[in-house]
Amino acid sequence: ARMIVTYPEVSWALLFLFVAASGVSHSLQSSLADYYRNAYLKIVVDPTKSELEGADEIRMEYATIRFMHNPIKKILMRFYLNYTIQQESLSRNFQNLRKLIDSKYGINIPRWVSDEYRRTNKPLMKYYAVLTTNIRMIIMAVCVLADIVPLFFALELVIFNLLMIMVTRHQEGLSAALAGRIGQEGM
Repeated sequence: ARMIVTYPEVSWALLFLFVAASGVSHSLQSSLADYYRNAYLKIVVDPTKSELEGADEIRMEYATIRFMHNPIKKILMRFYLNYTIQQESLSRNFQNLRKLIDSKYGINIPRWVSDEYRRTNKPLMKYYAVLTTNIRMIIMAVCVLADIVPLFFALELVIFNLLMIMVTRHQEGLSAALAGRIGQEGM
């Protein structure tokens, strides 16, 4: 509402689209950052303590829930399944790596795999932090206090999306390379 009053020359519908596109962008960015941070925990820290679940696992659990007995849980699991499918669709090379690690090692991930994943992916953690909520809240607060709210949405759409694309492409390249090394290990 404040933006409509502050920028009367701009159509409210255009402002709404600007804000909605920023919200969708934020959702995708946070989703990927969360996914790759959980991947890091699974491969580097402890596979049993990671919250990284595949869509197939969630789909099986979803199928066991009866709507008539627990409608809220069924609905929330559907949202979670969609969220996970979205994450997986944006991280295809990592999916190959995850499935390869799961099938070849289970929870007994070799030290060299963990070390290599840590070495190549730890530098990306700072970018994942930028793509999550805390830094955004600081930027949004500054933009609100300075009365330049459209700048926040522009940053969301341009800068943060570019960052997400660059980090995801790099992460996907690292995942493909590590999967290749693991695949050659047994030859």
